[in-house]
Amino acid sequence: HLYRHCSRSALPRVHPRRHAQGEIRVVSGLTGIHFHVSGKLFREPGSTSTMTRQHATELATFGRLSTAEEEDRAARDFAPESWHLIDQSAGGLRIARDAGPPQRRIGAGQLIALKGQSDESFLLAVTRWMVAVGQGGVHAGIMWIPGAPLGAIARTMELAGRETFERAFVLPEIERLKVPASIILPLNSFRGPREIELINPTLGRLRLTALMQRGQDFDRVLFEPLS
Repeated sequence: HLYRHCSRSALPRVHPRRHAQGEIRVVSGLTGIHFHVSGKLFREPGSTSTMTRQHATELATFGRLSTAEEEDRAARDFAPESWHLIDQSAGGLRIARDAGPPQRRIGAGQLIALKGQSDESFLLAVTRWMVAVGQGGVHAGIMWIPGAPLGAIARTMELAGRETFERAFVLPEIERLKVPASIILPLNSFRGPREIELINPTLGRLRLTALMQRGQDFDRVLFEPLS
């Protein structure tokens, strides 16, 4: 990583960047990203939250648990950070965060979700580089991951026969860009070809075929649907 950035000459940009302005909302961490992309809390099928006295009363009275408290807490915990746009291109953008109170740590190669002022939903991207500027400010180079992500829950079967459930993001094929369909899973989820099942939403079984990209906290994997 250091050799490529410090010793080799800079590679020419595929897409020229142009000056831009505006606020960018940034979410980091798979947990927060999945909450904003899917629009709901991640829950393993069949699991329940820690039951408070209020929850127990609601369950006895209404036969269900209210999730309003959990949703409000998640909205606070995963609130997007405010960055501002410096320049952009078809493949990425450069954003900046001013000095201020401590915020979430973001590093190169990390998965993030971005949303501009005029965007209706979050899109996924990867941080390519981070530079400290001034007295605590940060600039970041961002590369888009093409396609509108679908937040899902992936079920896998471990060797011991135990089921595991993971946060996942399904990305569609984009023919004009020659980008194949892929799925994003937590880091080191891909350990060779195997089958998984997407159960929320129910999209059926997939076979993971090849590692497309490995970042700081995620694997982006090629797949093929199984009938």
